[in-house]
Amino acid sequence: HCVDALLALGLCADNATSAFLDIAKAVHAAFDDALCSDVWATPQEENKFMATVDRLLILFHRGFDMTFGHSKLAHQMVALLQKRRGWMQTRPDRISATASISSSGASTGSVAPSVAPRGIPPGRLTLDLIEAALLTVLWYIQ
Repeated sequence: HCVDALLALGLCADNATSAFLDIAKAVHAAFDDALCSDVWATPQEENKFMATVDRLLILFHRGFDMTFGHSKLAHQMVALLQKRRGWMQTRPDRISATASISSSGASTGSVAPSVAPRGIPPGRLTLDLIEAALLTVLWYIQ
């Protein structure tokens, strides 16, 4: 709601626009720093990072280009998504699930999902990265 209020005030007051840009730049910098340093892979920092991702997505959804015209952020998101895809294709439970489905014709449903190792984005972050990457691409093609 604060973002919506700042956007509305920005139409009337320059200092509200300036405050909004400062917040957006701070969120962008926090997200960029965390992606570069793999802070998201630290269990103690994951919740803090996910709050930053949520802020980034909120600003994207309010019609604001959170890339600030740079493609570095998009490349980092795609690199993490590629890591997740690579891990998903090689993990043992996926291979055994595929084998049990193909040999019996139906899945037994007994395969437990494995936890992503350090350096591989967890499921929630992966979904948020897909959304952020989509919004980034939409900004680039506009």
